[in-house]
Amino acid sequence: MSNYNNAGVDMRLKINLVSQKRQKIDLNYQYFLEGFIYGQLQSSNYAFSTMLHDRGFKIYNKSFKLFSFSKLLPEKFIRDGSDMILNGNIKWYIGSPIKEFILYLCKALSSKTEICIGSCPLNILNLSIAKEIEFKRQMDFRCLSPVVVTTGKLIDGKIKPRSVSLDDRKFNENIKNNILKKYLLLKGTLPNDMSFDIEFKNIDKYKRGKLIKFKDTYLKGYEAPFTIIGNPELIKVAYDASLGEKNSQGMGFIDAINFK
Repeated sequence: MSNYNNAGVDMRLKINLVSQKRQKIDLNYQYFLEGFIYGQLQSSNYAFSTMLHDRGFKIYNKSFKLFSFSKLLPEKFIRDGSDMILNGNIKWYIGSPIKEFILYLCKALSSKTEICIGSCPLNILNLSIAKEIEFKRQMDFRCLSPVVVTTGKLIDGKIKPRSVSLDDRKFNENIKNNILKKYLLLKGTLPNDMSFDIEFKNIDKYKRGKLIKFKDTYLKGYEAPFTIIGNPELIKVAYDASLGEKNSQGMGFIDAINFK
């Protein structure tokens, strides 16, 4: 079992961007963000980027990319059909429990003044590493991208993944199992204290969820705020490695409330 000694440091990159003009971008831009990240890693360290893209970090028969990113968080935008028109300042967060990931990304971005997401050019105002936070046994969080949870269902004789609804008890159960796997992958062992209870708030308000088209597939996720009570080390893994599934596609990126 691998033990990633470079893991465990709070490494979260905050990128402040600005749209100088009314730039238009497809509302389903997550695929472009993922491609941009891999492109920057490739320019900084080709071997690391290739390993991450092709193989990832494996535990048993499961592979994790161990990075995620938030939605673009513009101060102002206008929805125009299937597009979003950006105007002004935009925040974007990228996180990973693997230190090299953030270092290679910072190296690639440090000399850039402009990036292009799909065909949408954006100027970089500055880069910064987000402030470290203290993890406690009870913490409140908000979602900066939808949390996706799936389960296998037998359809036409084959097991196929299907989305789990926010109000299904398996939603919370699968999240905990996913966090334990990520902890085991990062630490090489399971914690003695495996308590990790998550409670989503205002379920009726958020249970409709968000449907996101990623390349040729659709992802169903939820952005309800929540509270976690449990082992602070597991809560830290949820914060560093993100919640739920499809993290490298920009899902499950969370932020602690009252910590900026």
